[in-house]
Amino acid sequence: MNDGFKSAFIAVLGRPNAGKSTLINRIVGEKISIVSKKPQTTRNKILGILTEENCQYIFVDTPGVHKDKTKLGKYMNDAAFSSAGDADGAVLMIDAQKGIGTPEERIAEELKNAFKTDDVITKVEAVNGYLNFTVNRAGFCKRTLENVLSEGAAYGSSTEGEGKTICIDYSSINIAKPFHIGHLMTTVIGSALYKIFNFLGYNAVGINHLGDYGTQF
Repeated sequence: MNDGFKSAFIAVLGRPNAGKSTLINRIVGEKISIVSKKPQTTRNKILGILTEENCQYIFVDTPGVHKDKTKLGKYMNDAAFSSAGDADGAVLMIDAQKGIGTPEERIAEELKNAFKTDDVITKVEAVNGYLNFTVNRAGFCKRTLENVLSEGAAYGSSTEGEGKTICIDYSSINIAKPFHIGHLMTTVIGSALYKIFNFLGYNAVGINHLGDYGTQF
């Protein structure tokens, strides 16, 4: 494990049968959570771990948030909300057919209470199932400039692409046809991507093949 290795807990929240378990199973690549049409099949927190070269994601599958009428229902809701409060991040699954309703509004309220404000994010509000963040521009600029001065020319770079090769295809124009502004645009975009991926540690290979003239009619 290298020094730059990072890990994070991500809570996946939503109402019953919103697709939380299905999403985690698909991301992890294994069936670690039960998938059923029966609501509230997941009654306890279940962890799904995805390990990459430089990072690790621990997804927390949570019980569906619902209107609790029993002690079991309250226990399940408490388990979901405690997962959100303990995690580094949260993903809210919304059933597109049902839209945003009381469960989503309740989750948003819990996430708002769990979010810790600072000199950049000074206020969090839960409005109709959404979270609205108030950003202090002065604090944001101050923190950004501090990071730039601290890291210097390395600001924004990373080692996520270390040992990996990526090919960037530029315009690769047909030299038997007229040159136009579209070729210039794609060449500029390709050049920008080449520089960005190099800065992220990839072995970027820029390709601008000029021999593709095909059969002329």
